[in-house]
Amino acid sequence: MCRIKRASRELEMLVEALLVLARDAGTPVDTERFVVNDVLQREVQSAREMLCGGLIELRLEQPVAFALDGSPRVFSVLCWQLLRHACQQIERGSVVVRVDPGMVSVRNVAPAEDVADSDAELRGTDRDGFELAIARQISDRFGWPLELQTRTTRESVSVARIRFPDAVPVRANRHDGPAR
Repeated sequence: MCRIKRASRELEMLVEALLVLARDAGTPVDTERFVVNDVLQREVQSAREMLCGGLIELRLEQPVAFALDGSPRVFSVLCWQLLRHACQQIERGSVVVRVDPGMVSVRNVAPAEDVADSDAELRGTDRDGFELAIARQISDRFGWPLELQTRTTRESVSVARIRFPDAVPVRANRHDGPAR
């Protein structure tokens, strides 16, 4: 049942992503002010359900909160692509989504022993995938710069950062700490 649910959600988000990208760049999208943290909480919870108790821990860290004037649907699709990519890059470990002022980052950390086992495989493999291609297209289209970084050290770490130049701060006490 879990695989069917996951496949259904992945297909739904792929269709959403393709619909976003198929829209003419000159055609305006529905815009509203939305709190980034609220959308991220839903996406992280959805991703947890898709993992079905697997070996990957998902965490959402929210030391700050901010809002955007844009499409929560588009933001949701972008975040889902980055979450999916981060989860596919490791077999076990953790994926951490963090909200900082005007920025959201998604990073995965694989245990050191997994890195040693897969080091040779990683060097010869294209790790970008379809999800990042979609994420790049969305970030370019909506002016949300996407930065990617991969480090293979004691722990393999892959980081995607999205910057939001027009972020609007939200009251400080709205989200006062990490949510799990």
